[in-house]
Amino acid sequence: MQSLFLGLTAALLWGMHDFILRRLGTRVDALPMLFVSLVSGIILLGTVTAIDGGFNILTTDTILIALAAGFFYALGCLALYRAFAIGPVRLVAPLCGSYPALSILFAIYGGNAVTVSVWASVAVIIAGIALVARGEKDSPSGKVGIAVLWSGCAALGFALTFAFAQTSAGQGDALAASSVTRFGAILVIGALLLARRAALGPAKSIWRTLVVMGAIDVTAMTLVALAGRFPNPEIAAITSSIFGLITILLAMVFLGEKVRPVQWLGVLAVFGGVVVLGMG
Repeated sequence: MQSLFLGLTAALLWGMHDFILRRLGTRVDALPMLFVSLVSGIILLGTVTAIDGGFNILTTDTILIALAAGFFYALGCLALYRAFAIGPVRLVAPLCGSYPALSILFAIYGGNAVTVSVWASVAVIIAGIALVARGEKDSPSGKVGIAVLWSGCAALGFALTFAFAQTSAGQGDALAASSVTRFGAILVIGALLLARRAALGPAKSIWRTLVVMGAIDVTAMTLVALAGRFPNPEIAAITSSIFGLITILLAMVFLGEKVRPVQWLGVLAVFGGVVVLGMG
């Protein structure tokens, strides 16, 4: 039950994060925006962790595992942005949101028992995400093959992120491990910024918004990582995948965007899958 609650809370936070991102539109390139958001998040989390003294109990193995989580998180985020940039949404959203299936496979590989009801819940949730995505506007590009490739990279990146993040949180202080994960992601994004010689200027113009996004993102990631201290941590990864649905519902409430009947069917499917997980 703890993992379910942590995952749902993370989904709510990431839904808010993407709602803000959606309002920003394409005013700022994803790379500098992601970098500023990551840096603001680590300043917040690192300060809290330093006061708490959590860095003192990290082992070398825990640090390396957390850095690996950061690397894959950067990969997942970049692949996600790239996949949605070339669309189509109805294809990209369910593929990117399929990472819970990979999380379950990693859990089985790690020796955890996974019931048939969990597999069924994942299938229903992914199907629900696909239905919700059918009502969204597609991008004009339509490069299906490349979109599938980037979507697969995003799903793999997020699944590996949560697997490594939960392992590192289970070995040491969860806040400290999440700070190291964040630092690993910053190293990757920073290196790409230098390689592309991308300017941070446009991102600086909305730095207050990016600070808020960074705080939301780092909190959500820490919650999913914290599930590594509880039974069935893969449940947190599964339920966190519904963040896209939260974004659409927020857009409906605050921006007046219409939700089509097929999307409501998807919403019901997702919540049905979550209920089954809670009963298990």
